[in-house]
Amino acid sequence: MKKVVIAVLQLYKNASGSTRVVLSQIRFFKNQGFEVYIIGDRLDKEMIQQEGAKCISVLKWPSTGFLRRKIYNFQAQFFINRLKPDLVISHGDLQKGDILFLHNCVHLAHERIYNVSLPTQTEMYKTHTPILKNKTFKHIVANSFLMKNDLIKRFNYKENEVSVCYPSYREAVFFPISKEKRLQIRSDFGLSESDVCIGLITSGNFNKRGLNYFVEAAQSLKENKKLKFWLVGKDKPVFDISPLIHKPGRNDVESYYHCLDIFVLPAKIEEFGLVASEAMACGTAVILSPYVGASELADKDSVLESLDATSLKLAILNFINNHERRDKSIRKNLENIKESEEKKIYEHYTKVFKEYLH
Repeated sequence: MKKVVIAVLQLYKNASGSTRVVLSQIRFFKNQGFEVYIIGDRLDKEMIQQEGAKCISVLKWPSTGFLRRKIYNFQAQFFINRLKPDLVISHGDLQKGDILFLHNCVHLAHERIYNVSLPTQTEMYKTHTPILKNKTFKHIVANSFLMKNDLIKRFNYKENEVSVCYPSYREAVFFPISKEKRLQIRSDFGLSESDVCIGLITSGNFNKRGLNYFVEAAQSLKENKKLKFWLVGKDKPVFDISPLIHKPGRNDVESYYHCLDIFVLPAKIEEFGLVASEAMACGTAVILSPYVGASELADKDSVLESLDATSLKLAILNFINNHERRDKSIRKNLENIKESEEKKIYEHYTKVFKEYLH
């Protein structure tokens, strides 16, 4: 039986968007008859074993920092040498292997958020730069063309050395519902049929996600009492976000998407933005920054021409005052988002993995 190793520092429920990518890869390889091994220092063994993979837990020391990654890499390479797998996949935590699934553009992100280059002494610089500069993987899979284009420009990768595979969303969870069901969910959250609810759903990192633009746009629109502004997520800002109302995160996040008339993500950078694709899949109108990877799947009316509070405000008004345009954008997004359905992702996996199997 052929073997594949997937190296990922930590893999547990709700760890990050990459968790879903790894789980989809486990399912793909199991369906192909592979023996799948996950190597990490923080693993949800029950979740992984339910998918049919085997866990190799290595020592987690220290708890954070570059040294943790360095020690993890040493241990992972030891088990890889013993297993002699047919394919080695990394999700950014291994220094060399066959295929690297890259979920973050740490250099571009730091420049977009802080307007300066990524400092050389940081953990992310030390982890990612040697991998990308020395091209220690045979192929890189990026979450978006935003990422791919940066790799080509910054590290001189050739076009065929980087492919794009959009992360998949859960089709069984995120889908349009009837108007009656939607009105009932909205009512349960205290919204009337005439209320217009506009929201940002995020796990945190508010500077990266452009919360300041949303707050400023909402403040300029707050005189319209029918407009409701929500910030949804487990983290609550320590600064004043009025007129936004903070809503706590919950397991059935799809309920929030069905409450919203418009989902906004004015991020300074988001390498993909699974929340955006989930919103589109639910049939919710979206307004996205051009620096959100998922905007590559969105209708042009859903993407800001420039990233600032005024542009966001005008885009919100455009959808509020023109229902026909908003509905047309929703329909286009529902069609486009099919490109990140799991069956489409499997087609990409087949093409990429086949070429690099030992």
